[in-house]
Amino acid sequence: MKRPALLIWVTGLVIFFWCLVLVWPYYSLPLHERPFHASHAQLKPGGEIGHKAGIAGTILMVVGVTSYSLRKRWKRLWTAGSIRHWMNFHIFCCVAGPALIFFHTAMKIGGLVSIAFWSMLAVVVSGIIGRFFYTQIPRSFSGLELSVNEVNQQLRDLKTRLTTEYDIPAEWVEEFHFPDPPSGTGPLRLAVRLINDRLEWNRFRKSCITRLQSRQISPSHQTAILTILFDRAHLIRKKSSMHIFQHWLHLWHVFHLPFALIMGVVLLLHIGISIYTGYGIGF
Repeated sequence: MKRPALLIWVTGLVIFFWCLVLVWPYYSLPLHERPFHASHAQLKPGGEIGHKAGIAGTILMVVGVTSYSLRKRWKRLWTAGSIRHWMNFHIFCCVAGPALIFFHTAMKIGGLVSIAFWSMLAVVVSGIIGRFFYTQIPRSFSGLELSVNEVNQQLRDLKTRLTTEYDIPAEWVEEFHFPDPPSGTGPLRLAVRLINDRLEWNRFRKSCITRLQSRQISPSHQTAILTILFDRAHLIRKKSSMHIFQHWLHLWHVFHLPFALIMGVVLLLHIGISIYTGYGIGF
């Protein structure tokens, strides 16, 4: 994860837990004692703060889901920025939104609301896992999955850049090779593959840096060469694991989408009942 994105996530976590500390004296009270707390009118689900948190959280989730779905399915948006940035925005909205909805519930989870809440939690957790599976499959700028032939062409292009632009020996470029993934796609095989990839990556990274330092190459060229080598290494790793993560991404969709659908239906029912009973939707 790059530094700006990491900073955003860390800041968000700090704000979430800071807010949780502020409202904990109210949340920790038994339900029958909460009406006597000084902040009950603001923090209860239908209170000034609780109600606004629910509306803001719902808007964030709708924006996150809608924008990402449009980016994936509407061809006019395929050139509107990298799919990775859109996915990061989608995940941020669909994590920040549920965090606000958590404060909307005031930890008073029961009945119909409990179905939406736990479905939402399952969607958030599975969404983070799904992002990992999604990013392990080679894709084009527009987000389309690359074929093996397209991946091989990209590898040849990167190798050509190294040998022609920076005079890197072809045998050195070909030296780095990830072992073929173990047969099967079970969770244990996947765990072994991920651990092995990490060990191979650390070895390769140190080897590249050591070799470049031993050659008379300018620092600016060293940075460019390392960038290309690392891009090529990542592509090789993804190519060798494509079938594993394609399998797991398919299983992920089977799990993720039903919970998202349940959450959406119950959320609409909750909003409809709230409006019908007079809570309204405005700030």
